Amino acid sequence: MATLGVGQRHNASAQRTYTDCRKSLPSIHAMMRAIVTAAPGRACDLADADKNIDWQAGANGSSVSDAKRYWTQGQSASDPNAKLYFGTLAADSLMHGQMHNPPVIQEYRACFRDNPSGLFGLVFQH
Repeated sequence: MATLGVGQRHNASAQRTYTDCRKSLPSIHAMMRAIVTAAPGRACDLADADKNIDWQAGANGSSVSDAKRYWTQGQSASDPNAKLYFGTLAADSLMHGQMHNPPVIQEYRACFRDNPSGLFGLVFQH
């Protein structure tokens, strides 16, 4: 939230909007999940995501291994906030490996929003 606020430090209306948004969600983790899954107008295409994950596993393998590790931690967590946190961190790690390619990031976001288990099923195949 602080980073978003700094980006709009001269815009009180935007800062109020960010604060109101944060207050409307049950946790900071829920807010981060909303941000990570924002992919307006994009549909999940798991076949295309698989091709991109395949490339990414060779070119930036640490982002894929980090995503696997965080996803596993989230799936084994008993606390709902921990599940939310690690799932979001897993998606963020996967997206980080494609930071040079915004369309792929949008695709990952759409798949994480619509079919997270399908997306991470693919991740674990690489």
